[in-house]
Order: sequence, then C-alpha cells, then structure tokens
Amino acid sequence: MDGTDHLGQPVSEPAVSAPAQEKRYRLMVREGWGLVGDVGDNTVALDDDRLSYPVRGRWGWRGLGDIDTVTLQTNYVPRVGTIAQCIIGVRNGRIVRIHSGDAGGRPDPAKAAAYRAFVEDFHRRLVDGGFALHIGFRTGFSRLRYGILISAIVAAIGLFVVLPIVLAVIAGEPGILYAPIFGLALAWPAWQIARRNAPGTYHPTRPPDLLEAGDVRPLV
Repeated sequence: MDGTDHLGQPVSEPAVSAPAQEKRYRLMVREGWGLVGDVGDNTVALDDDRLSYPVRGRWGWRGLGDIDTVTLQTNYVPRVGTIAQCIIGVRNGRIVRIHSGDAGGRPDPAKAAAYRAFVEDFHRRLVDGGFALHIGFRTGFSRLRYGILISAIVAAIGLFVVLPIVLAVIAGEPGILYAPIFGLALAWPAWQIARRNAPGTYHPTRPPDLLEAGDVRPLV
C-alpha cells in the first residue's frame, strides 16, 4: 500500500457491502487541521485492514499498512473537561486526527466511551494484523513542542508570580500581590496540559487512557 487516497461509495448510501468484521464509531475526524466529516453513527469505521471515514461526500479509507505513527494526546479545558485525540500518521505525509470532542473542538463527555472503544479496537487490529511491528507508538507532544511549552510556563511564572512578589517586598505595596493570583490562574491550565503530554512511548497492547483526569491508566 502506498498511502493513496481511496474513495468508495457515497456516505449517504447504506453500507450493504461492509465487511462482517467492521465496527463503526461516532467520533470526529480531521485530516491535519481540517474537518473531513461528521455523519452520526457512520463517522469512523474500522475493519481488519483499513480505517474508513468520510472524504468529500464518499467513504475514504486508509490501509492499516500505510500507517507509520500513532500518537495519543490530550487537551485540558478548565471547568469544561478533557479532549483526547489519536493522531495517525500515514506514509504519504497525511495526518488523521480522531478525537473525543464535538465539531467545535469542545470536550464531549458523551463521546468518551466511543473514543475509548475505538482506541482499544484500533490498537488490537494493528497488533493482530502485524501492522504494529512497523509503527511508532507515542504519547504527548514532540520534545521540541514540549520544551517550548515548559519554557513558556516558567517564563509566565517568573513574570506574573515571582516578579510581583519581589516588587511587593521591595516597594512595600501589598496590592501588587494580586498579580501572582492572575499568574497562577494563567499557568495552571498550561501546566495541566504539559503534565499530561510529556513525550513518551507505549506498547500497542497497552494504550494509555488519557481521558482520565487524575492519572494515565492502560485500557487493557
């Protein structure tokens, strides 16, 4: 397989020829940053050798043998919830993102169970079909992106927390101490994202569950 775009029947047609082993999940799909489709219960389909989703009104698919990387990430939205996403890198350079949020990119608790089931099923098929032997399995951000985020957090704490405290002590102005509260409120969500997206790898038989707010636990 060469990573070519494969288009099948129109999304609006009944899946009369769907393989017996196919399973469908109601999840959002994006190629790169662009939304490619949300068609209710028919959004993402998995069988033993391909991943299918809507592309320009038709069912498009990518062979599991075309995949070279799988990355699991999460995004924490304060007072709203968590979005987890499975980022699939294809050998032709395309990136497919399947996530647990809604069409607007907001956390959707109703999709959590479907996302967990998809991640488990997807990894099982990669392992059982032998595709996992040629795939890199990663968690979190790249080391460069993670380093930039940590540097930004440290800079924000220094500017909005440490510096106002020092100035308050020197100037004897306790009113300045309101600034560290703002600084911590700014840094805390960013720290939550960084903490849960530290660069790492995992074994495909034990993909981590990044939807858990307090920890990372294996699905199987």
